Amino acid sequence: MVIETALGGIVTGISAGIAPGPLTMLVISQTVRYGFREGLATSMAPLITDIPIIIVVIIALSSFREFTAALSVLALAGSCYVVYLAWDCWRARPPSVQSEAGAAQSIRRGALTNFLNPHPYIFWSTVGGPMVVESSQRGLLGPGLFIFFFYLCLMGTKVALAWLIGSSRSIIVGSAYRPVMRILAASLVLFAVFLFRHGLILLGVICS
Repeated sequence: MVIETALGGIVTGISAGIAPGPLTMLVISQTVRYGFREGLATSMAPLITDIPIIIVVIIALSSFREFTAALSVLALAGSCYVVYLAWDCWRARPPSVQSEAGAAQSIRRGALTNFLNPHPYIFWSTVGGPMVVESSQRGLLGPGLFIFFFYLCLMGTKVALAWLIGSSRSIIVGSAYRPVMRILAASLVLFAVFLFRHGLILLGVICS
């Protein structure tokens, strides 16, 4: 059972790491604009935001109705912030030595993006939380391995993505820079629309 729990962490971590979403798009855009180091910093955002998320989710599992309302607010607020990130990508200028220093704020942006993204809350309330609670009845090894491998694979895939983008950055920041950034901006707007719609569904305003 412990091995199955660890494998569950690996599979869900990889799938969450490669899934398109606001944080993944931010990792890409920060890497294109500022290089691999800032993409790496953005990839570390779950370490900052997810510990309180896990605690809140496990407590909230007993009152899921109220928790759904909180998720809807997060989704709506997150959609607004992702639109801001999209606008920032759209108007971004090709990076220079002067503009790179101190301008990235990758950790802050990544943490805020992940905190306002309802997906971590949904994952931990529907998959991660119940699995941790159930496996903890047989000891702490299972939950520990699940969380360890989940975050190892989650952030590992995003770091690998940042490295791949960073290794070709010298090509991207040339004449292709503006088109790439505008494609990223359009992608972020699509995610913002998805988050906004998801928030309205959770509120019961529209049907899924």
